[in-house]
Amino acid sequence: MVGKLDNGWYFRILVRPATAEEAADILAREEKDARRRSLERRRGELCGFRAGDGKVPQVPDLDGAQRINFGAEDRRSFLQHWSDDRLLVDEARGVLWTLRYNGADGDDWSLNTYGSFIASRFPLTDERRALIVDLRAEYDQEESAPADAEGSGQHDG
Repeated sequence: MVGKLDNGWYFRILVRPATAEEAADILAREEKDARRRSLERRRGELCGFRAGDGKVPQVPDLDGAQRINFGAEDRRSFLQHWSDDRLLVDEARGVLWTLRYNGADGDDWSLNTYGSFIASRFPLTDERRALIVDLRAEYDQEESAPADAEGSGQHDG
């Protein structure tokens, strides 16, 4: 029983385990969230600052690179007014690119190598290829969109 007996209000609630049919949507969402957390962890390990084989070229060549959806737009807050980080792959050259937004107030814009982003280049290893396959499968990305030309300005934040 919930409520106070001295004020005349009390409530009774009956709780039972959900049926498999009732729980199916919740369990599917939890499984999807777990898969996406695992992919995000892998992306951080393979394409983050601590991945030791990444380079930051002064003039990144992103011609031919295809954008890979990794769920950044799904996690975007309506309060976010800056660009999302990006992940691009150039399979012909065997290169994976990460673009990390660095155009906010307080950021050191002198580090930017591609508009308001810091572009990092990584070799396209077998682990990274597997990550791209898994990201495309998870986010229903059959064909990547070409990299856009947003990076041409000095500051777009």
